[in-house]
Amino acid sequence: MYKWGEKKLKIEPGSYSPPYAPRQREIIDLIPGADLTRPNSVMQDGGRERYRVAMNGFCNTYAEYLELYADYMASVSRVFIGPDGETLTAIIFELSEPSREMYKKFSYSITLMEV
Repeated sequence: MYKWGEKKLKIEPGSYSPPYAPRQREIIDLIPGADLTRPNSVMQDGGRERYRVAMNGFCNTYAEYLELYADYMASVSRVFIGPDGETLTAIIFELSEPSREMYKKFSYSITLMEV
């Protein structure tokens, strides 16, 4: 079951990407030296980025979509619960405009980001 706060989300099967946060590493070039046996750069470890979750969802009414849109516009943070019970306190980082697939079905794509 997918939940955004107390609201149950309807998610398209196969579209869920579980929380992922890539590690940040940066290679900083140094002034070249005459010693050709050593690297002329330094690797700096910067921790990790924020966890993100992406998925495609749908609503049965436009009003349901507007509830998500209000949270998106206000950067409201809520607890997201994924299908395997994973939790993430997040904001809606990206929310697509709704697409009316058929009567009583509005589709959207959503990305949540850890706060």
